[in-house]
Amino acid sequence: MNRFPAHFHLFAGAGNVKAIRSYLHAEGVLDRVRFLGQVGDTATLLGVVDVYLASFPKCSSQQILETMAAGKPVVVMGSLPDSSLNSGAELVGVDELTAPTDANYIQIADGLLRSPGLRSKYGEVLLERFSSQFRPERLGERYKAFLDSVVL
Repeated sequence: MNRFPAHFHLFAGAGNVKAIRSYLHAEGVLDRVRFLGQVGDTATLLGVVDVYLASFPKCSSQQILETMAAGKPVVVMGSLPDSSLNSGAELVGVDELTAPTDANYIQIADGLLRSPGLRSKYGEVLLERFSSQFRPERLGERYKAFLDSVVL
């Protein structure tokens, strides 16, 4: 956070704010942090978001899809391909936004925050991915194809 002194940071969702708050205060960045608590509709926040940092090890698929639909880049952690914790990486489907380690996660986020061009590029990539793979009409087609494949 000290690397981006002009940025505000929004934290939405459940979590232990007290544990984080004291650390942020000690680092001198608490005045640029807003804790929003549990937010049912994150779509209203997406206009002010530059980058969505998906929580880990578990992330919200709905929030990732909403962020993709808004054309914003999403940073996710990757896990083993057969892991139930890998849903964010599967949704995003972009290696450059999928971090294998905590250090890579920070590195990807840092690069996106520093470069408006990079944010725009990956926002467009994710919007296209959302449109081609996850829009409601496409999901209906995919569900129908799946049902057709299991009906004898």
